[in-house]
Amino acid sequence: MMKFSIFVICLFLCSCQLITGQKIDEQKKKDAEFESLINKVKATNEQSANVQKKASEKASSIVTNTVKKITDLKQEVNNLKSELNEVKAKLDVANTIDSGSKFELRPISNNKKDR
Repeated sequence: MMKFSIFVICLFLCSCQLITGQKIDEQKKKDAEFESLINKVKATNEQSANVQKKASEKASSIVTNTVKKITDLKQEVNNLKSELNEVKAKLDVANTIDSGSKFELRPISNNKKDR
């Protein structure tokens, strides 16, 4: 009887071990992997959105600075044109006043006696 009871106890222990040590279903493993991948994709999308937002802000800043620089340069060109027109007008006035005198340009020679 002792042998039989030991056999029954061993059988009981083995059956308990098989019942509690269930194998993980293959579908559950795939689902867990899929969930992990989905979470990684969500994190990547959030990071991508942050990077895209920062890049958009930087591009906007660059465009704003470029437009300001172009505007400043156009204003400077207009100022230079005005200044050039004023100088041209003064030269034209000077030419009309001094038109009676004869002006002659001679080439510069290398000889000392011609100087």
